[in-house]
Amino acid sequence: MKFKKIIMIAGTAWAGYKIYDFFKREENLIWLQNLSDNSKIVNEKYQQFNKDLNKLQLKNEQLLKPTVKNLTKEINEFSYLMNFKVKKIQSNLQNLSNDFPKH
Repeated sequence: MKFKKIIMIAGTAWAGYKIYDFFKREENLIWLQNLSDNSKIVNEKYQQFNKDLNKLQLKNEQLLKPTVKNLTKEINEFSYLMNFKVKKIQSNLQNLSNDFPKH
C-alpha cells in the first residue's frame, strides 16, 4: 500500500513538472496565445454568422407573410367564386330539367 502511494505521489509530481515545463517555454505560451486568439476570432465570426442568419430569417418571414396572406385571400376568393358558379350551374340544370316535359 505504501509503495502504491509513493508511485501515485511520484506520478503526480512528474505530471506537475511536465505541466510546469510546458508553460515555462515561450513557444508554448505563444502557441497558447495564438490558439486563444484564433478561438476568439472563430467565436466572433460564428456570432456574426448567427446575426446574419437571424436577419435573413426575419427578412424571409417579412417577405413571405404578405405572399401567404395574398395567396390565402386569392384562394378564398376563387373558392367563393367557384362555389357561386357551381350553384348557378346547378340552378340552371334544375331549370332546364323543369322545362322538359315529364313522362
